[in-house]
Amino acid sequence: MEVYIDLGRSVGWSADAPAAVVGIDMDLDVVRDGRRGTWVDDEDELVEHAALWGYPPEVVTHLEEVAHRLRDEVEAHRAPFNTATPSGWLDRLASTTSPT
Repeated sequence: MEVYIDLGRSVGWSADAPAAVVGIDMDLDVVRDGRRGTWVDDEDELVEHAALWGYPPEVVTHLEEVAHRLRDEVEAHRAPFNTATPSGWLDRLASTTSPT
């Protein structure tokens, strides 16, 4: 898997120690892998959850628009979804020393 974007809301750090990432998963994901290409995943899950939990139609429409816009960006390999951007950060991370 080359790219995996999990659309979420209110994502941030918890106030608890140790801190943890918290947020609301909004069902849709954008994925790119070397074999299948790029796609929006879990569209069926969004439809199911929207009906089950009463998501407002404008929220569903917004999520679909964001997911498809991100899919287009990922598919076009535009930064930060290109190869150079993550490689630069991974190279930088590899050059740091870990505390002992």
